[in-house]
Amino acid sequence: IMAPPAVAASGGVPVAVYAVGREGLLACLNPHTGKVVWQKQLPGYTWSGKDEDGVLSGPTVVTTPTATGSKRTVYVGGMTVDPNNPAKKTAAVFRFDDEVGGE
Repeated sequence: IMAPPAVAASGGVPVAVYAVGREGLLACLNPHTGKVVWQKQLPGYTWSGKDEDGVLSGPTVVTTPTATGSKRTVYVGGMTVDPNNPAKKTAAVFRFDDEVGGE
């Protein structure tokens, strides 16, 4: 893990924990059991094997009410490295929508 996790809550109760590793794998964890609910790779993200090329920022969660509960949008900042040209790096923001989370 390269950055602190983010906790999403509903009514003051934690419903999901999001963590991202330097290899660009984002995981949603059940906050009560610690079990992985889902995992997703940051699209187009390639870690070069060097810590300085890892994920730049941890997940940030925005919760939006819906007619049936809530939707969480998870944002992660990362550095993409072109596998054909390792000197070519681009900063990116990755977005994931999660309506299930750890509930």
